[in-house]
Amino acid sequence: MLMNHEVQEQLWSSIQEAFKNVLVEDPRFEENELKRVFGIQSTNGANVHLAPGFGRGLGLYPIFALINHSCRCNTESLESRTDHLLVVQAKSNIKAGEEITTSYLRPDQATFTRRQFLYDKWRFWCACHRCADPTELGAFSAGILCNTETCDGILLPENPLDEHSSWSCNKCNNNISWEKISSLLQEAVQIVEKSENTSDSLETILFQLNKFLFHRHFMIIQVETKLFQQQVERYKNGQLKLTRPSLDRMVQLGLHILQQMELTDPGENSLKTMINEKLVAFRVERACQDFKAGIIKKEHLQKLLLLKQKTMPTNVRK
Repeated sequence: MLMNHEVQEQLWSSIQEAFKNVLVEDPRFEENELKRVFGIQSTNGANVHLAPGFGRGLGLYPIFALINHSCRCNTESLESRTDHLLVVQAKSNIKAGEEITTSYLRPDQATFTRRQFLYDKWRFWCACHRCADPTELGAFSAGILCNTETCDGILLPENPLDEHSSWSCNKCNNNISWEKISSLLQEAVQIVEKSENTSDSLETILFQLNKFLFHRHFMIIQVETKLFQQQVERYKNGQLKLTRPSLDRMVQLGLHILQQMELTDPGENSLKTMINEKLVAFRVERACQDFKAGIIKKEHLQKLLLLKQKTMPTNVRK
């Protein structure tokens, strides 16, 4: 029996209106039954990726819906682009008797945001091994710089399973209340929201955020990812000249994003594949410029060209 949590009233109200205006005339439909079905679908449904122009879809995969969530899961779900068949495959070796887990959300955010989202949508507070670890298994996605005069440590929650826990530095005795941390995070949100959607503006955001957020903080990674994708589009449209400084920046961004993604979501996914493909392409272009300038040897360029050939798109998506 699939679970049926309390439905979101805002979404249900629009369906309820459609029922009262149209479906009420059909004796096959009852309001209570429709609400129960909607609750099951909302609780257990998975996004279905339709072709451009066909809108958004939600599919119900009964066996997949029985897999529990973990913020550091051991499987990935792959959807066929043609028949929308869902395949669940292991991302790492799964021992006999070990629970098979999936992730109900994007794992790039910090513990306090993931846990709140999971509670709001599925009514449970996650206590997986990543959520229970203040460092998030070494990802430091919530890290805030201590910024005292003599300390370069990182502020982390003392008890990440308590949403109002105080935060302390991993190097000194500095202790900060959740209210103060919340204020710093709100400041970061305001910096991001007030910015313009240009490469220069995004670079300014990163400069400002890096003053008080750890460089692997999820908000910094999100802005870096947006900047990387934006620069890729500018290059495709002929708006970005691949100078050596711009290539260095793209390689720096790509490497930093991929390193953090490997900590928060080991294994393959569509975003990671795209970034890796573009990163290799930028590294090859930089190597070509270096080879023409006599900086590197032909063998080094050939290795990168072989690496580029191996980065091919797949016929499934996560």
